[in-house]
Amino acid sequence: MLNETILSLIFIVLFISIFLIDMYVTDHRRGKITVKTALLWSGLWITIALLFGLLIYFTLPDGKQKGFEFITGYIIEYSLSVDNLFVFIIIFKLMRIKEQNQPHILKWGIIGAVVFRILFIVIGVQLIKSFSFMIYVFGIILVYTAYKMITSKDEEIHPDKNIFVRAASRLFTISKSSETHHFFITENGKKVATIAFVTLLLVESTDIIFAIDSIPAILAITQDSFI
Repeated sequence: MLNETILSLIFIVLFISIFLIDMYVTDHRRGKITVKTALLWSGLWITIALLFGLLIYFTLPDGKQKGFEFITGYIIEYSLSVDNLFVFIIIFKLMRIKEQNQPHILKWGIIGAVVFRILFIVIGVQLIKSFSFMIYVFGIILVYTAYKMITSKDEEIHPDKNIFVRAASRLFTISKSSETHHFFITENGKKVATIAFVTLLLVESTDIIFAIDSIPAILAITQDSFI
């Protein structure tokens, strides 16, 4: 039998290894990604996640319960991430980002998403442990999110109204060029932010909103920070 500490170490090593391989070793994020390639890599990561869930199931003393919670939480998060995908597609089209430049922006967007998700989950678990009524607050957020998904119409994205974009426009000069995947370039001897950087801000701010919506769904399943 393994304990949560050992499984946590296995998870951290596995996550970092997979992350580095996906981001920096393979070449599928360095240009246009085909549907076949996307399906193959997605299938690989899903398989690894399910195998880790089975590892929890068969090795922890209460593995049946926690393994079920892990796999259920993974499926819910994966399902909710489809919303992110459609919004990202809209953002890329709106900002006229070329397909070969999109993986670079998504790479850094994913890094930010991981940080925000970890932060929100840790805060959420601690809030529930410290204030039991917070589970009802998260429940209300979850119900409101479901209602909004059912009743809301398609909303337009307005980059100029985004708080992060507005802050960046005050700090940096924004280049009009959307040809490069770099976030900062030099124009006329001056360092300027690019459309790719503005797009990254839109992607990150969108993911924060989706994280706030989806984290209560996970906390409704389990308040175990390990899971």
